[in-house]
Amino acid sequence: MPLARSLSGKPWAVLATAVLLLGTSAGKKMSPHELRTARLEEQVAALEGERMRLQRAVDSLTAVVSAQTAEMRQKRAVSDDQVSRLVQTVQSLQADVEALRLDQSELRDRIQFEQSAPGAPAAADAAGADNPRALYEAAYQDLSRGDHDLALMGFQEVLKRYPTAELADNAQYWIGEVYYDRKDYARALEEFLKVEANHPSGDKIPAALLKAGMTQQQLGKHKAAAKTFEILVARFPSTEEARLARAKLTEQ
Repeated sequence: MPLARSLSGKPWAVLATAVLLLGTSAGKKMSPHELRTARLEEQVAALEGERMRLQRAVDSLTAVVSAQTAEMRQKRAVSDDQVSRLVQTVQSLQADVEALRLDQSELRDRIQFEQSAPGAPAAADAAGADNPRALYEAAYQDLSRGDHDLALMGFQEVLKRYPTAELADNAQYWIGEVYYDRKDYARALEEFLKVEANHPSGDKIPAALLKAGMTQQQLGKHKAAAKTFEILVARFPSTEEARLARAKLTEQ
């Protein structure tokens, strides 16, 4: 899923830019690499605040639905259709939380890359598209704009030309997301499973397992989805993906 919301219009983005400019005017000029990293960190912080707000709303509404549904049904105070709408509202909010979590995951990946390879941005600018990071960034920008065709070609090019690059598992993961967004769930599942199969030490495995389980749910394979969520929880118990998988298991 691409960055689903425009971040440039947020008040915190304006404030962050002002702080950066003040730092520059005070004689503490930041390098382009430092500016990129600072802006990405600001975006992660803002997304975390929004995600936490939505998660609190989800938790609160879920508690209300769980506590009151049985009683209301007994008293005939609410119809099955009304209960169904409440459940759908919870699921919709949870989907928004998931979208924000994926946005955060991608931003953190980019921050990690900036910090581990501070010379990479300059190298990418100099080398143009003949660089795994430049190809990946271009594909991700296409995905952010909703151009699935170009994004798919870009991520596939990364894997074709740089199959062992640091960002290869990320590229494979976002190929799965492209097909998921297109509602081609059979192909999406195939691509999500390739993340671990082709990149067994990659850090995108928890995210890929979570989305594989969600894709299996979309395909009506609920037992398989539950098994996938259980594997995720067992192997990566302290991750955000495991927390979401536990929530999915309670819905089964």
